[in-house]
Amino acid sequence: KVFERIPNFKMPEPKKVAVLKPVTEEPGVWFAVATFSTDSGAGVVKRDLEDGGRMIPPGKWEFDARRVTEGERRVSKLFCRYIGPDT
Repeated sequence: KVFERIPNFKMPEPKKVAVLKPVTEEPGVWFAVATFSTDSGAGVVKRDLEDGGRMIPPGKWEFDARRVTEGERRVSKLFCRYIGPDT
């Protein structure tokens, strides 16, 4: 199940953390959090998130990046899933 809930990932880091908080209310559900106009945009942000280069709410997270076709455009999408609190 994927929800397009977060419209703009190009915002200041503290706002990104606040915007990701709703994802924590539905552990295990994948959310489409951003669309990038380049094939590699989502992959770059995914690596930054996994490596700690960007702020995220505390807990265990999974991230994925996919290239998709929307109409006649090729874009990349960033997905995230909150697994649960750190143990």
